[in-house]
This record gives sequence, C-alpha cells and structure tokens, in this order.
Amino acid sequence: DRGIVQVADHHILSGKKAWTWGTWDFGLVSQQNLTDNDGPYIEVQSGPLPTQSDYGMLLPRTEVSWQEYWYPLHGLTDGFEYATKDVAVQTAREDEKLQLCILSTGKFYGANCTFSQGSRKHLRKTINLTPKSPQTLTLFSAPQSPVDITIKTKKGQVLASFATPLPIPKISPPETSKLMRKPDEQLTLEEKYLKARKYDLATNRRRAREYYEKALKEDAQYSPALRSLAVLDIEAGLYSQAVQRLKKALDRDAADGLSWIFLGMSHLRLADNKEALKCAYEAVKYHGTASLGHDLAGQAYMCSGEYLKAVEAFEKAVKLNPRDTKAKNHLLLALYAAGKTKLAYRYAEDKIAKNPTDLVPRVLIALQSKGRMNRFVNEARSFVGEDDFQMLETSLVFGRLGLAKEAEELLSPPTPIACKAGCPFCCHIRLTVSAPEMLLVLNHIHNSWDEDAIAALKGKVKNLDTVTRGKSDEQRAQMRLPCPLLNDGACAVHMIRPLSCRAVASTDVGACRAAYNSRMESGVPMYEPQYQIANGTGYGLYAGMAENGFKVENIEIIAGLALGLENPQIGSKWLKGLDPFAPAKA
Repeated sequence: DRGIVQVADHHILSGKKAWTWGTWDFGLVSQQNLTDNDGPYIEVQSGPLPTQSDYGMLLPRTEVSWQEYWYPLHGLTDGFEYATKDVAVQTAREDEKLQLCILSTGKFYGANCTFSQGSRKHLRKTINLTPKSPQTLTLFSAPQSPVDITIKTKKGQVLASFATPLPIPKISPPETSKLMRKPDEQLTLEEKYLKARKYDLATNRRRAREYYEKALKEDAQYSPALRSLAVLDIEAGLYSQAVQRLKKALDRDAADGLSWIFLGMSHLRLADNKEALKCAYEAVKYHGTASLGHDLAGQAYMCSGEYLKAVEAFEKAVKLNPRDTKAKNHLLLALYAAGKTKLAYRYAEDKIAKNPTDLVPRVLIALQSKGRMNRFVNEARSFVGEDDFQMLETSLVFGRLGLAKEAEELLSPPTPIACKAGCPFCCHIRLTVSAPEMLLVLNHIHNSWDEDAIAALKGKVKNLDTVTRGKSDEQRAQMRLPCPLLNDGACAVHMIRPLSCRAVASTDVGACRAAYNSRMESGVPMYEPQYQIANGTGYGLYAGMAENGFKVENIEIIAGLALGLENPQIGSKWLKGLDPFAPAKA
C-alpha cells in the first residue's frame, strides 16, 4: 500500500501519464534495469500538454513554468480518491458506513474534518494529522448520495474540500486533425504551412521541410515558411543558407523582429560580427525582440573584443527582461572580459546563491585559480546531472562570447591525454562505423592515395576480411589483429577517422597497454568530455540519416573497406537508397 501522489492545477498541467514496459522480453529486462527489487517499475509523468504526442514550441528566451507537488504515501490501502499538496484521502463504503483514511504531508495537530450535505453536518471530528501514519474516520449511517468532505487546520486553513464519490465528468477525446488527412492538392497556402509546422513540432524535420517548400512554391516570399526553414537550417549548421532565406523573409516583412534575430545569429556563427550587429539593432526596434536584440548586440561586441560596449548592451537586455538568465550570464562574462572582475565576481556570488545549479557563475569564480577550478569540477560532478554534457554546454557559453581560453580551461583534462602517434593499442578491436563515415574514408583513399598504396591496402583488407568476417567483439579481442589503416603504428586516415575512434582519448598509456595484453578485459580511463562530444555527434548523424530516409546501420570497417575498395561507385548507390553495404553489416 505504498505509492506516489502528483498534485497540480489541472487547468495549467492537463497532461498525466502512467506507463510501464509490459511483460514482453525486452520490457522485463528494462524493468529489471530501471528499478530495484521492491516492486515493479512504472513511470508517472505530467506536463502542460494533453499527451506525450502533443508538442509545443518555445521561441528564443521564452519559458513555460508551473508548480506541481510530488510526495510518497503509505497506509491508504489501495490508492487514494482525492489529494492536495497537504493531504491524500482514500474513501471506502461498506453497508451504511463511509470510511475516510487521511495521510498528510506535514504536521497538522488539532485539524478538523467535516462530513456534510449542504447545510447539514453529519460528523465533525478533531484529528492530529502527520506524515507518519494515516488517520481513519468513520461515518455510520452514511447516506448513499454524495457527501461533502472538508478538512481544515486548527486555524481554519482549508487542506482539502471535495465530494465523495468524486464526480468524474465524461470527456470525449479530441478529434484528430483533419488538416493532416487532407489531400495535398486541396491544401491552401496557409494549410501547407500549418501542416509543415505540425511536422516541425513533432521534430519530423524532413517532412517539415517538404511542406514548407510546398508553401513556398505558391508564394516564394511567404515569410513564415522562409523563417521556419531558416530555423531548421540554423539547427543543421547551414548558416549561409539561413541568411539567404531570412533576407527574403525580411524583404516581405521588414518589421519581423524574430527574423532579424535569427539573421543576426546566423551572421554571428559565420563570424560576421558587423552584420550581426546591424541585425541586432534592427531587432531592438520591434516589440517582443528588443531584449533579444540588445543581447545579440552584446554577443557581437564580445566577439569583436569591444567589452565595455558589450557590458552596456547586456545591461539593457537584462533591464528589459530581468528573467533572462542567459543575458545575465552574458553580462557577468562581459564584466569579467572588460576587467571589472570584482563586480563580476560579486554578481556571480549573488547568482550562485539564487541558483546553485547554474554553472556559468561558478566557472567564473573558479577561473581565479587552478585549485579553484579543480574544486569546482569535483563539486559540479557531485550535484549536476549529466555533468559532462553540462560542462560542454557551459564551455559553449564562454566560447561563443569569444572567451576561448576560458572555455578551454574548463574542458582541459585534469590528467593529460596520453594518445599520440605510435601508440596503437586501441586499434586492435572490432570497429563499426556508419555509412557516411565509411564513405568519407573511402573517398579520401580513392582521391588521395596513389595506386600502389591502394593496392597494398586492398591486400591487407582482403587477408583481414578472410579471418575476421562474422567474428564477435569477444572473438576479435582475442585475435588482436590490427586495423588495416594502421601504418607504422599511426592511423593513415587520422584527420577523418570515425567517431568511435575520436571518442577514445586515454589518460593512461599503461592502462591501454594492460588492456591490450589482457585482450581488452581491463578498463581504460578516458577523457569523458571528448567521449560525450563524439557520442552526441554520432547520435545527431544517425538522427539525420533516419530523418532523410537512409537506413541506420553499423558497418564493420574491414568488411566495408573490402566492398568499397573494389567498388568506387558504392557511395552513389547508397545515396540512391540502395543497400550496397549489406554484406558488411555488423
């Protein structure tokens, strides 16, 4: 009889979900991995949207916030009928008795519980409520019709007020969108845009692009579609393409502040600080983007080394939007860069006191000495979830403001990376890569190596493929065969090596040697941020492949080389949607 309660205003937080993995094989394994031995696994979730299949979109620096309460309960037998942040109540009816079982989240001595119907009070009882154990009340000769229950503190504060049985209104599920079922030839320009936006909200970028483009076929300067496509370009790092789209959008609607912001951001990523600054001050003119415009101007000034102007711009941004924590962090770093370090450190201490998990002010304080930085890193790992990812995100805040030295100091490994040419211990295991990585290596070999080098590689690959084809990771570790791309202990394609290779950055060559000698049974200490960067890039690569209709599969590199070296056109076949690497699938 133990459980958990979630309480919120249902007008604000309408979505709730209880879900479990089920009893199929994978589900049982997942439950075992995700919980302890004290009962089955279940996920209880909530959110401001109706279901997990509904999506919203936040514009830059906007936020959605709410308040909800979660707490454990016990002793209420088989659940609860009604709960607030203060009490959970279970009711039971038997014959003519109505029984209440009440558990509170705090100590409420001398509380009063009233059973009533209209102006008639059936029972009023004084009770001491605590989280330690539930209190039980019984109304004998209870009416069969609904009874009103009111629980108040000794001072009259209402802890709960409801009718039992609870009136549960019948709600019909909303109709599915007719827009998504409507044939394309019947869609208006606006409907094509709205259909694209639905795909965009669902993170189906390929289909979103398709329908934004269909809208533009009807009106090549339809600014909402141009801006939305530009945002997708920015997310994909296609900043020059985003610039061209946003310029078109602004030719149609020069008062679109958000387009000026996105255009300025794109220029900033292209290191064109002057154009970014022009866009920033255009955005300042329009309602809703003035704060963003000043913040963008501050970023452009920072990247140009004009730190005092950056301070002035960030101060304006913060004044216009005091809730913008990013602009506040930018102001801290501008004060630091401008030499106003005492003021920056004082502001940083104030920010840490208000938001202890914000890493930017903590890093600023830690930059005062190497000892402080080491202490910060150790402390952050103890309280920050996904700490390596958060460190990377924090370093980007510094780096994007031109503070590359500080970003590097944050990410510098406490122990130097031991990897170097002539240390190939990790190059003797089974390696799998994605198709784009395989094609990158093959393209480099076909275009950069001479005929003799390619012929020699073909011989090595053929011999290795013969003895390794179909072997498992464990079998390959026992064989300890070198990667065919190793030449004299160094990688022949080091500059374009696959992500799995880039992810590994050892801090102990002795541990690498021991792992090699033990057939990879002993562990190797790695520089975790590099591993996380490579992993994140890999996930993004596979997501991009999936969105664009390509098969997501791993290729064993020796078998892939064997196929690709004999077939220079393998890349063209893969791009056409064929599966030329099928025999090399891992």
